[in-house]
Amino acid sequence: MAPRVTVLLATYNDEPFLGAAIDSVLAQTFSDFELLVVIDASTDRSHDIVESYRDPRVRLLVNETNVGLAASLNRGLAIIASDYVARLDGNDLSFPERLARQVAYLDAHPEVAVVGSQATLIDIAGRRVGKARRPATELGMRWHRIFGSPLIHSSVMFRRAIVWDALGGYDSRYRFGEDFELWNRLAKEHAMRNLPEALVAYRDDPGSMSGAARHPARDGYLARKAPLVYENLREELRWDDVPRRWAERWVETGDALIPQTADDVRDVVAMIESCAGRFASLHPRAAANEEVIAHQAGMLARALVKAPVAGRLFSLQLWTMIWRRHRTTAVRALPRFATVLLFGQSPLRFRRKLRRRRAESVRRQTSSTQ
Repeated sequence: MAPRVTVLLATYNDEPFLGAAIDSVLAQTFSDFELLVVIDASTDRSHDIVESYRDPRVRLLVNETNVGLAASLNRGLAIIASDYVARLDGNDLSFPERLARQVAYLDAHPEVAVVGSQATLIDIAGRRVGKARRPATELGMRWHRIFGSPLIHSSVMFRRAIVWDALGGYDSRYRFGEDFELWNRLAKEHAMRNLPEALVAYRDDPGSMSGAARHPARDGYLARKAPLVYENLREELRWDDVPRRWAERWVETGDALIPQTADDVRDVVAMIESCAGRFASLHPRAAANEEVIAHQAGMLARALVKAPVAGRLFSLQLWTMIWRRHRTTAVRALPRFATVLLFGQSPLRFRRKLRRRRAESVRRQTSSTQ
């Protein structure tokens, strides 16, 4: 008899963290599950780590060649038979109540196809460094999903019958951002939700696909993401003549290494303000929704990274806009704004280099103790 839940863990060269990820799954309070680990042709000791577990709930699938995360997940989805599938990356952790909480939610809400959660951010040494939050209200979810993934991929549990049987799983052409593409298809006919509590620890790893802006798996992703954002703008905002360039400018703003002109930055800010106004006209309650307001302010704060090309006065005006919309976000953006105002450049590139160096050092130390 198939278990109710399969924890689907696809991994590539996560040797320093894989054992902790597996241990976190085996420590769940919910017991009717299996753990399927798909090793995507790793070149480290991941295979040995998985085989060291004698727990019958642990299954192993090994790709002979590296095919990417989406194709690895599809390979796992094709051979499991559980009703629910919980995702976990090889460098993240599940808290003990995770499966129990998400199974109970999906059982009680048959209209929901996928449920995620909030996350605790940890560094590669396992130290808590912050929080990763996603919307827990319907309005917050609707606004957030226009521009990016409304779910933390490593936190989700979904109905296999919908994701695999009905939608055909992940689009294997996406070696990065496969979750955003999947949720775009799923949201057309099904509901998505997030629980308000943190049920996973998400590792902030500068060497991972998510952490490294120039990771090879990201190649071509922005060109694939822009049409999805454009489609969302048209559908969610019911805006047939929305400028296509807005989607392109927005995804470029999300990459700090892509240069933008002063006109580009002004265009992005105009886009955020126009979309916010249109969303509020369609959903009057959005003006009082904390998640919507905070995310809009966060989008403006992202544009602040590129603001120096538009001048210090524009940067000051932009930070003032953020302050008026959501003061907590403005305060968080204050160091970035001050650096831009004083030196005419963002501190993010230097901080990335520093984080990468620290991460590489911890990786070497961790690997040497295995």
